[in-house]
Amino acid sequence: MKWILTVIFNFLVCIFLLFWGFLAGYNLRKITARLYDKYQLYLLEKEFSKTPYAIEMRNDFFGGNTPREAWKKFRNELQAGNLDKAVNYFWGIWGDEKEKKRWREYLEEKKDSILKYPEKLVFSKELLNEDLFDEEVGAILARKENGKLYGGEIVFRKNHYTNLWKIRDIDVDEDFSYSLEEYYKEAYKGFENFVHWKFTEEEKVEQSKLITQHYYRDKMLVEKAYEILYGEKLK
Repeated sequence: MKWILTVIFNFLVCIFLLFWGFLAGYNLRKITARLYDKYQLYLLEKEFSKTPYAIEMRNDFFGGNTPREAWKKFRNELQAGNLDKAVNYFWGIWGDEKEKKRWREYLEEKKDSILKYPEKLVFSKELLNEDLFDEEVGAILARKENGKLYGGEIVFRKNHYTNLWKIRDIDVDEDFSYSLEEYYKEAYKGFENFVHWKFTEEEKVEQSKLITQHYYRDKMLVEKAYEILYGEKLK
């Protein structure tokens, strides 16, 4: 009887050792894979850091220590009419004259509209109760004019070489005064008038519903932002 118990005990010990050996090997493979991925990222970053683009990023000191500071400095340049300086607050213009020109033309067209929005910012994560990427945050813009609600979004991105925030994208003056029914009709009409592709009736309806849902989400965010910015309920 004693030898049977010994055999069972040794068998269980072997199973235990094999099990933990398998886990140790599995974890070792995971750790090795992670280290390999990090090393590859290091090599890519090392190569990227030598490019003219990265060199300009390291020498770019236009921006703010926070998104709010970047927005304030950017608006100050717009108010002073310094469009050539204001455009330097945009992300991705390093060594790219076409991109720089595109944003300057945008500012020439939208300067007055941008300045109608308040200096105060309401960030998307405050309204959505969710965390966004540490190096990129969005803010919702809102204002009223002639009884209409206008809004948009500004996205900030951090230059990790200088730790300064810059403007990655900005969109202003979308009209959020439409009711959902009105917006759906406009969306549907757009698919009907689309000449490059023939949509079925089902596709028109489904796509119009989807676009209207996105509009509704954005409209809710802009309305909430307006109430925070101006301290009053929309009528």
